[in-house]
Amino acid sequence: VWHELAELYIEQGSLQRAVFCFEELLVANPRSMYHILTYAELLYSTGELELSRKYFALAAHLDGACLRALWGLVTVNYALAEKDKANEKMAQLQTFTIDRLKAAYKKVGPQGKLALALLSSGPF
Repeated sequence: VWHELAELYIEQGSLQRAVFCFEELLVANPRSMYHILTYAELLYSTGELELSRKYFALAAHLDGACLRALWGLVTVNYALAEKDKANEKMAQLQTFTIDRLKAAYKKVGPQGKLALALLSSGPF
């Protein structure tokens, strides 16, 4: 029920209400990668960048090969780069995340060349 309600709220553009629904889903199933990642993405979309980073990091911790979690973490770290300029741990987190993505895309073969080029040239 919560998931259906969240989807309806997302369709209507009421992201704050969808965030609440996904909070309820996480209480019921705290290890669901889908719920964690969707919650993190909704938080990012509503401007809750710090909390979004925590949930993307949780997803990356639970499944280190999850590209959705790694890309989300890179994106939110980039959005918070100015704020975290002096924070060495956040710079290390960004470097670690990019290295994980590069390793994942090297295994893909020729299809991963575009992603590798983006990661190598990006302002990450």
